[in-house]
Amino acid sequence: MAITGNQKAYTYALSNVARSGATRSGYVGGGAFIAVGGLPATGDVKLGTLEIVDELNETPNTCRFRIIGPTTITTGQEVIITLGSQNGLRLFAGHVLAAQQSYWEKPVNVRTDVQAVDYTWQFGFPKVTKRYANLSASAIVQDLIATYAAANGFTGLHVAAGLPTIPEITFTNEDLGEALSRTANRIGAYWYVDYFKDVHFFFTDTAQTPSALVPTHPSLDNVTRDTDRSQALTRVYVEGRGSRLLSAVTIGDTILPLEAVDMFQALPDVFLKASYQGAEGGAQHLTFAGVVSGGGGTLVGPGIGPSTAVTLATQTGGSITPGVHGYAVTFVTAAGESLPSPIATITAGQQLANPPVAPTGGTPPDNYFGNLLENGFYQIKYAYATDTGVPPANVTLASPPSAVMRANNSGGAANNAAIETAIPCSASPTVKYVFVYRTVAGGATFYRGSSAPNVPGTYVNLGSTPSDATIVGQGPEPATNTTATQGTVLLSAIPIGAAAVTQRKVYRTAANAAQLKLLATIANNTATTYSDTAADAALGVNVPSTDTSALQQPDGQVLAGSSVLPVAGAGPFESLGGWAIIGNGAQVIRYTSTTLIAGYLTGIPISGIGAITATIAYNSTVTAAPMLTGIPASGGRSLVQALSAGDEIYLVVQVDDATRAAQLAAAVGGTGLREEWVQDRRLSIGEARARGNATLAERALDQIRVSYTSRDLLTRSGLDIVCNLPAPTNLVGTFKIQHVVINNFRPYPTQYPTFTVQASSSRFSFEDLLRLATRDVAR
Repeated sequence: MAITGNQKAYTYALSNVARSGATRSGYVGGGAFIAVGGLPATGDVKLGTLEIVDELNETPNTCRFRIIGPTTITTGQEVIITLGSQNGLRLFAGHVLAAQQSYWEKPVNVRTDVQAVDYTWQFGFPKVTKRYANLSASAIVQDLIATYAAANGFTGLHVAAGLPTIPEITFTNEDLGEALSRTANRIGAYWYVDYFKDVHFFFTDTAQTPSALVPTHPSLDNVTRDTDRSQALTRVYVEGRGSRLLSAVTIGDTILPLEAVDMFQALPDVFLKASYQGAEGGAQHLTFAGVVSGGGGTLVGPGIGPSTAVTLATQTGGSITPGVHGYAVTFVTAAGESLPSPIATITAGQQLANPPVAPTGGTPPDNYFGNLLENGFYQIKYAYATDTGVPPANVTLASPPSAVMRANNSGGAANNAAIETAIPCSASPTVKYVFVYRTVAGGATFYRGSSAPNVPGTYVNLGSTPSDATIVGQGPEPATNTTATQGTVLLSAIPIGAAAVTQRKVYRTAANAAQLKLLATIANNTATTYSDTAADAALGVNVPSTDTSALQQPDGQVLAGSSVLPVAGAGPFESLGGWAIIGNGAQVIRYTSTTLIAGYLTGIPISGIGAITATIAYNSTVTAAPMLTGIPASGGRSLVQALSAGDEIYLVVQVDDATRAAQLAAAVGGTGLREEWVQDRRLSIGEARARGNATLAERALDQIRVSYTSRDLLTRSGLDIVCNLPAPTNLVGTFKIQHVVINNFRPYPTQYPTFTVQASSSRFSFEDLLRLATRDVAR
């Protein structure tokens, strides 16, 4: 795994004091034994030159020593250093990397300086190229060891079982050690190779820890404490996964079409980094509000849905849910189903609607209402009835009143005045008669007057009316709407398809809704009527948004520069606009809206970015592009420089420690913001957030570094050392051992070598912090 910034790598090459099976230090002798090439080193080993360096990071552990006397040391030979005996506690195991021979005074006075590196050197020989998906980290590591390291003698006996699943991880020509580091990094684990060539991969190491640093420690010496604020951080930006732009975009654009968007989520701590191809700088930071997955598509062309809408009428009875309902029809073939016809709407499932408009004077058309009226001023209302009784049994409330109209008697004869008026018939075939109500001359009470048959689409033709003297006895206007519930809709003129059509499907919306849902299947291609009595709860699946009927579209094409693209179904596309891909990426076009039923992408620019630049044949594929939406058109984090197709868009997670920033601001002034950018373009949002939190936790306001020496055999890098020392150091806490030098070997079996230690105030290593942060994210 590539290491960036101040990121620590995962420890895997450690001195392994207790890992090889040692228990308490009192059980091991202090004499050092060196074997080279499987045999005890010949000559006089100068113990004063023997030194082992134990590192926390990926740097392999090393050792060096000098032998006086004739001996043959060759590079590549195995070196094993133990305490107590040749088979005692291993302090080092690896291979000779360099051997320098010299002599002084005489050739017989030979001295050989040896430098060796631990087994990590050999472990890193192979290059890994492999991909894993949805596997436990345990299974991934075991397979890597078996495939790339087993032939060199490495085992995986201490790879923990049941480690978390990694959705996907890919290695391309990477060192085996780097591959294991990246695997550990994904779940916040540790790993190392011990001095028996066994790989340990785990969350928690069960090795014994060194004795606490207390005043009674038997071998503690040279303790120093160093306090440092230079590494404090209060904000971390973590750059993770990304994608490439499908098309150029210009200043102020609010939508970005990308190759993929699965890595993005619109969250408060997430923004975008737009990076130019091949550029080292000049990146822009953008905010966004939405993610559109895209991927759905259809064919260019008008599709093969029915071209005409059905005819609708209500009828009494039935259980249709009251409200406005839309109806459409599709063709069904052996291959699939077409797009729907245009939608017809009707109000059903309730009583007849009361007349909404008042009678008007004059045209259209010229209908005379009168002949028996007195000269004077009148007002008129009307109501719809479903029977012809007088008075009607099933009648609506009356309409709003007309304006005051004057009856004119131009001939001069009494009771022969007339009013020119227009009273509309009902569009419902259920309405049989229209009843008219009027006042007497100069009056305010409405009485029943004339009636006439209802002929949908026309106006009432009344003729004469009772005189004022007789109308008072005709009865008042209706007090309530007494019409029966119109819970049935009669469909007629249902389209008939081509010979390949075997069925038609009828779709209806729920009351006052927009989504068409399956109402019924007409199992033939001949019937043209259907009676609907179903409640909304009985409706089924949504109407199809793509044409699968395999009916032949007409030949045709869309010319370059067109602002409209006909499609066989606009369902996969964003109604408020977006981007679409023609064919396999031959063109990427932009549109501003769709027409769902007619099937068009509209508002395409006639030239420039997003325009149709080459003729598109009908039956070409058109696919909704993955997109990021809601980018500000102007202001902060808007697009202020144009981008080109192929430019890169990466997710960035911002992680803050507001409390620490306030502390730093109080101490030094200003905002207290000290930032760092971490880049790992393999990270998801959750992983990036965990990486940021771990980085902040590692870079506390004040770092305390401790160094000391002891002869504790359980000392090694990566372990925690507990300190409880009084003034003047006042060193209290738990520290992580970062670096150990083992030297000052003695020939005495009761005197152990010296362990010179450097430790940090970070209670947890970066790997611990990352694991804890990852666990918190998983919650």
